[in-house]
Amino acid sequence: MLTKFWTVAAILAAAAACGGGKGETSALSVEPAMLSFDTAAQATLPVQVKSSGKWTVSVGDSWCSADVRSGSGSKTVNISVQANSETKARSTEVTFSGSSKPATLTVTQAAKTVTPVTVAFAKGADISWVTEMEDAGYKFASAGGTQKECTALMKDLGFNSIRLRVWVNPSAKYNARADVVAKAKRAADLGLAVMIDFHYSDTWADPTHQAIPSAWSSHTYTQMLTDVTNHTKDVLGALKSAGVTPVWVQIGNEVSNGLLWNVGKADANPAQYAGLIDAGCKAAKSVFPNVLTVVHLDNGFDQSLYNWNLGILKTNNVDYDLVGMSLYPMSAVEWGKTSTAEEAITKCMANIDYVKTTFGRQTIITETGVKVGQVETGKSLMSSLLTQAKAKADCLGVMYWEPEAPSGYNGGYDMGAFTATSAKVCSPTAILDPFAN
Repeated sequence: MLTKFWTVAAILAAAAACGGGKGETSALSVEPAMLSFDTAAQATLPVQVKSSGKWTVSVGDSWCSADVRSGSGSKTVNISVQANSETKARSTEVTFSGSSKPATLTVTQAAKTVTPVTVAFAKGADISWVTEMEDAGYKFASAGGTQKECTALMKDLGFNSIRLRVWVNPSAKYNARADVVAKAKRAADLGLAVMIDFHYSDTWADPTHQAIPSAWSSHTYTQMLTDVTNHTKDVLGALKSAGVTPVWVQIGNEVSNGLLWNVGKADANPAQYAGLIDAGCKAAKSVFPNVLTVVHLDNGFDQSLYNWNLGILKTNNVDYDLVGMSLYPMSAVEWGKTSTAEEAITKCMANIDYVKTTFGRQTIITETGVKVGQVETGKSLMSSLLTQAKAKADCLGVMYWEPEAPSGYNGGYDMGAFTATSAKVCSPTAILDPFAN
């Protein structure tokens, strides 16, 4: 009897050791339990599955995959990830299931690295109208008639930078955050530098209009500091998530007498004007620490304007990087500000020197344009402006405002640089030839 007892016990013990007893399960594990891909590129890494039974594999997201869906026993499984086109890291889980408790593998992948675009001298085009024109049926083509998307066409014409305006809550979708991000993404994907131009308004902001956005209309100055900060961070954060790193951020548009009237009107509330500009600059740097902040005034030939306005910022210790200038040489003559268009350019060049000497800031001409109907004169003026600006160490670029607009667009604008056929196909004139050099 004793012999039989020990024989049965031995058999049962052996069965238990082999996991063959009734109700027993096979152990399942995966090593390592966390798999980190330190590249945004497509890649594959192995893991070791350890089991004495059968198992299956399930993956949480489509960008990650395993080279097998099931197996048995211990085995090497290859885990692959697709290229990550986003500027955020991502993670998912791979689950190995068997008769025992599932084993979970956590997979992480690095974000896409965005290399900021840099340009020695900006040859820019503000083409903020482009999506609105596309929706209205306009198309774009080279002078030879080959149709092409507008941003890509600008690059072909010699432009290396794109400027885009931002409105807070416009009545239509154009110039709102999503529209701006979409246009900026086009430019960035083409390797073009991007300038973001905050108007801090629901519509046009310029020397005669600086309307407070409707959502901010009842706010105090203190509240508007927060409004400017949050709006700036919101738009720039969306650009960052889309993989766009702007080179410049313009804090207000043609703020010659301030912004957000009357709260930030410079002649009435100079300290508040300075505070709002400072808030925008700080907000921009909090998202993109290396971005160049720009304070933009009109009439680049008017030294007294720059002395007064920038003097307010200096008195209030506002930290900004560059001064932006608007310069429309033909308009200066029309407005009686200069005798000739060339005089406007000459005075602008002298003002660039003055701004550097007096305020320690370099300049970028963020807006210019000439009459689209005066092609040869316009071409000559653009050639003169670009030549003189490039010769100035303290002028960092020239940007043409809405060159893609044909004569009469948007109620009569006549300082674009394209012509349009009856079929709404817009092509460049020779006005833009100097930007190719």
